[in-house]
Amino acid sequence: MSDSTRQSVLFDEGFSRPIVAAFDADGVTSDGGAVLLRAADRRLGLTTALAGCVADARDSERVVHSLAALIRQRVFSIALGYPQADAARRLRDDPAIGLAVHGDRRGAVPLASQPTLSRLENAPTGRELLAMGDELLRSAVERLARAERYPRRVVIDIDPTVDPAHGEQQGVLFNGFYDTHCYLPVLGFLSAEGRPGHHLFLARLRPGNATAWRATRRPLRAVIRAVRARFPKARILVRLDAAFGRGRLFDLLEDEGVEFVVGMTTNARLERFAAKALVRTHAATSLTGRESREYEEHRYKARGWRRGRRLIVRAQAVAHPGREVAATARFVVTNLRGSIARVYETYCGRGDAENRIKELKLDLEADRTSCSRFCANQFRLLLAAAAYALMEVLRAGAAQTELAVAQVGTLRMALLRIGARVTTSVRRVVMRMAAAHPWAAAWRRVALSLGAATG
Repeated sequence: MSDSTRQSVLFDEGFSRPIVAAFDADGVTSDGGAVLLRAADRRLGLTTALAGCVADARDSERVVHSLAALIRQRVFSIALGYPQADAARRLRDDPAIGLAVHGDRRGAVPLASQPTLSRLENAPTGRELLAMGDELLRSAVERLARAERYPRRVVIDIDPTVDPAHGEQQGVLFNGFYDTHCYLPVLGFLSAEGRPGHHLFLARLRPGNATAWRATRRPLRAVIRAVRARFPKARILVRLDAAFGRGRLFDLLEDEGVEFVVGMTTNARLERFAAKALVRTHAATSLTGRESREYEEHRYKARGWRRGRRLIVRAQAVAHPGREVAATARFVVTNLRGSIARVYETYCGRGDAENRIKELKLDLEADRTSCSRFCANQFRLLLAAAAYALMEVLRAGAAQTELAVAQVGTLRMALLRIGARVTTSVRRVVMRMAAAHPWAAAWRRVALSLGAATG
């Protein structure tokens, strides 16, 4: 029932007739597509699996919202563009989000409050967070299996990223490379070579002074063995940036019997390898004004390595108007065979995983790690990872539409943030969305891919 006491505004200039705007429409939501998140989560079983990792110490007689419902509320809110827990205060009575979280409107029971969600974020222990990370890995392998039943090569991309912090959170330390106080989360993705889709399997928070190697050994072994168990005939390729380039890592990868292509941080010896190629590319670009690139191959063994390995050098010179020619070298260690240029291009494929990290940080605010406790911030990162997993499912369902390769922000606008009127009867809930919605056909296709029936 509308409330006549609610305020309205009037525009009486600039239009042919006066315009009255009032927030008095009951049963209306701006997030009508939230039901897709519910369908995607039912297919993955991810939020239920995450909730199963956490012991519920609450008094069962006073519990209104289950742990699974609380986690769903946080994950769905992040996917919808409400990453802060304080948004719960404004969303408590939203009919579409309530429908997505609970499966029905639950009568007059609102969604959980911000204090309840804050207590949830501080509940998991370190051991429980590790178990939740294992569930994220299991889910990623299954998502990859649904997308590609028999991949010839499975690619594992792991990359650290910086998460600047502006408080006194546990684990926030100064990092000289990034010149800021920060966390250094590490993120990992699975993909089938030559196929679209990157499946997030690792989201681990680390202190600001952590080395890439320390937080990677256990998850790297775990993902290699999980992939091998699920795809016994597939080759496995590991791609890592220069932060990981050390002898112990190469030993681990060789012991696991996988292919790898890993960047190397420059040093005096590597610079000597690249010196002549840099001179040649610089001269060629100075003469023609066009980019020049050369590749070389060497055998390289650093101090502490148990054996020499194949080193690929890429020297490149570019010319920008009004600037001097810039010549740079990059170094990659690999056990791949094939032409030098092709191996290096394989390494450059890491760039797509870096774009996925940008989605996590820009569209899902995975770097919103402002809790005082380290474990609470790790839990927040896992919640954002779960939201990303659901968005991956929606993107896969939008195959052969204009949203097939859309980023998370575009998917949210096209599939989730849709105005709708929600009406409930004894038999069903009806959501009436705008007939003029520009992505209605894509929305229908995604819904059908998640098990919806035509009606």
